[in-house]
Amino acid sequence: MERSMVTLLVLVTASGLSAQSNGRFTLSIDAPCGEVVAGPPGNLYDDETLGIPYYTEWRTFADGVRRRVARQRRGHTWDIVLTSADNPDWGVNSWKFALGVEGPLRIVDITTDGTAGCSAFAGFYPECRRSGGIEETILVDPVESEGPNADVAAFSFVLLKLDGAQWLPSEGTEVVCKIRVFGEFPEQEGEAVTSRIYFTTWDPPNGDEQQPTVYAGLRFLPITVDSGDPPLTVEDCVVTLKASNVGPFIRCDANDDGLVDLSDAVTILGQLFLGRPMGECRVASDCNRDDAYDVSDAVYGLSHLFLGTPPPPRPFPDCGRVDVPVEECPPGSTRCAD
Repeated sequence: MERSMVTLLVLVTASGLSAQSNGRFTLSIDAPCGEVVAGPPGNLYDDETLGIPYYTEWRTFADGVRRRVARQRRGHTWDIVLTSADNPDWGVNSWKFALGVEGPLRIVDITTDGTAGCSAFAGFYPECRRSGGIEETILVDPVESEGPNADVAAFSFVLLKLDGAQWLPSEGTEVVCKIRVFGEFPEQEGEAVTSRIYFTTWDPPNGDEQQPTVYAGLRFLPITVDSGDPPLTVEDCVVTLKASNVGPFIRCDANDDGLVDLSDAVTILGQLFLGRPMGECRVASDCNRDDAYDVSDAVYGLSHLFLGTPPPPRPFPDCGRVDVPVEECPPGSTRCAD
């Protein structure tokens, strides 16, 4: 596969007192990792939001006033997530990491807006956990780069320097930044392409690119399970884009009203036991994605709604496509726009 090294660089830290920490931490990507995403042949892998409202920049207009405007790049937004466990409330160590790409996908934007990495700005925006510290994000768009093989380069340095009672949670997750990922579905029906987004570093020691590392404190350490003090685990992400004319749908929206609620479980039970017809997009009733239509789908939906169990698999909660036979969800069979 074509390899694009060093597309993203982020520094995440929370305390200088971390040498004694026994917390456990994982960096991962909230994306359709390990899944096959379907889309019409030749179409863009695009959520049609242009990245709004997250990806913005300051520009000076003709009247001399600086305003924040959207950059508007096509693609999908993926979250970079830091998960902590057994973390004492007095801090953690620090890590510097990068994201590289193998395959046709590209990272075309990055932001800390709407994440724990954004600036608290004198006490405003309580979701922001960066108080002071540094943040520098530079994006090189391929259309502005020279040469046909120019890589996308999104460099970001984000310091979660937390003051007072602002610490990473002892148990839980924080989105530390967001990336915008762009790609295209193959031209031929049934054809698929696979890409891997992986954690690595900007400048590996001794120029050894085969030994990806992270910073833990002031030491270079290989990226392996339980590396560092505290341990840091990284989870890479493999996504396959497949050309298919399957229609978009929302999983577990059995009655196709655009919502997943109690009425969908009632619809599924009516289909199973009262002889009510199943909608044209049958797969929308497969709440647990086990490729079967039975009472467990209604139970899965109800458990998520009322017991807080995990949500239905993608596509959820928004419209999307996954790799299923076209007859399971023909184009135009749901209220989701093609």
